[in-house]
Amino acid sequence: MFIVYSPEGQNLIGSVQNFPDLKIDPAKQVHATTPSPEAFERAALESSLPKAKRSAVDAYQSNRANPQMRRTHVRVDEIMSSPVITVGADQTIEQAWELMSQHKVTYLPVVENDRLVGMCTWVNLLEQVLVNPNGETETAVTEAVSSVMHKQVVTTSPDTDVRHVAKVFTRYDIRAVVVMNDATQIAGIVTEGDLVRCLAAEPPIELYI
Repeated sequence: MFIVYSPEGQNLIGSVQNFPDLKIDPAKQVHATTPSPEAFERAALESSLPKAKRSAVDAYQSNRANPQMRRTHVRVDEIMSSPVITVGADQTIEQAWELMSQHKVTYLPVVENDRLVGMCTWVNLLEQVLVNPNGETETAVTEAVSSVMHKQVVTTSPDTDVRHVAKVFTRYDIRAVVVMNDATQIAGIVTEGDLVRCLAAEPPIELYI
């Protein structure tokens, strides 16, 4: 389940299969064709893959041949970061940068009266601040975070399959989704880095089920 949050409120989207064309900022439509399993196997056999990649292909082929060995999907709440560092919509850009530097994060959900209203990224802030080699701001930036934040935030529920999150990342060219609980409170955040670590973990995630 995915929901888009904005200052105007919630917009129920539903499953990833039903996602409409949203104006997520930054937005970028990516159209890719998925090869058939036969084409995938043929390309793998014809290429000279390194041993590590070859083993991944072997695992995929073995998985297809033995459906009973397939693993269940990985849920978002298994890889999300929690608790989440947030910033107030009326806090300054400089304060947001200090939060990012202190907690070593690159995404700050923006809240107003305990309600999610936007997302602030390190790119948003770098466009506004002058930073010295120590990562400290050289000039005070008093504009509010609300002036630079993305006003539409894609969120998801804790039980979402991480592969659906990856699909949303690709479609809308975003790098993080906020995880909301049943009480519409921020429960966690999943970034592109979290997905990469999930894929690299042992035992490896089964991408085909």
